Amino acid sequence: MFLKKSQLILAGLLVVMASAGVSYAVSASVPSTLLAPGTTRYAFIQKANQLDLTTPQLYHWISAGVTTSVTIPAGKHADVITLFCSVAGTDSFIRVRAFIGSTLLEPSGGLNGVNLVMAPTMGQNECISFQKAGVSAGTKNVNVYWLGISTNSHLMNRSLVVILNIH
Repeated sequence: MFLKKSQLILAGLLVVMASAGVSYAVSASVPSTLLAPGTTRYAFIQKANQLDLTTPQLYHWISAGVTTSVTIPAGKHADVITLFCSVAGTDSFIRVRAFIGSTLLEPSGGLNGVNLVMAPTMGQNECISFQKAGVSAGTKNVNVYWLGISTNSHLMNRSLVVILNIH
């Protein structure tokens, strides 16, 4: 008899807990920063060779050598997210910035870019993400540029992942 009662109590508790969980899941709010669903496309490129700054390249923005092309269909827009990673080393600093076509992705740090690595380091994995909402239709190159002030600056094992939410 006690066993039957405890089974009924346990079953009742499970029903209450399950319905509370369903109620919570149904009433959970969607964050306002979540973008509307659309078609998602991806592009990526990876390079293992080492890029070193030379004297003529100092204080000049140069390509990180991981350019990829993406297409946003006619009549559509895309929210663009790029992820750039590299084993970076310098005895000063390395700044980076990213573009899709001629559009600067955020955070841009203005025309100064944003710091990827600051001195001194001889090689550590560094990653940064960039984004831009509402990029117009067309086929565009996505590229990362870097700037350093020391010939002792290098990028190795670079990768660029581009994610498009097309709507």
